[in-house]
Amino acid sequence: MIFIGASNEFGQFESGVTAQWFGTVPAVVLGGVGTLVVIAVWAWLFPELRHAGELSDIKAPLLANASESGVDTDGVA
Repeated sequence: MIFIGASNEFGQFESGVTAQWFGTVPAVVLGGVGTLVVIAVWAWLFPELRHAGELSDIKAPLLANASESGVDTDGVA
C-alpha cells in the first residue's frame, strides 16, 4: 500500500514541477503528447497487443473450458 501512495505523491510532484517549468497549458499538452508516444512505442514493440481484443473475450472461453472440466467458476473460494 505504501508503494501506491508514494507513486501517487511522486506523480503529483512531477506534474507540479512540469507545470512550474513550462506553464500549465504546455505541461498538459506535453503530458498528452508523451502519452501518445508511449502508446505508439508499445504498439510497435508488442504488435500482438493490438490484436488482443477485450479482456471479456479472453475470460469467457477460459470460464467455459473450466466449467466443462468440473472446476467451480462461481468465484467462491
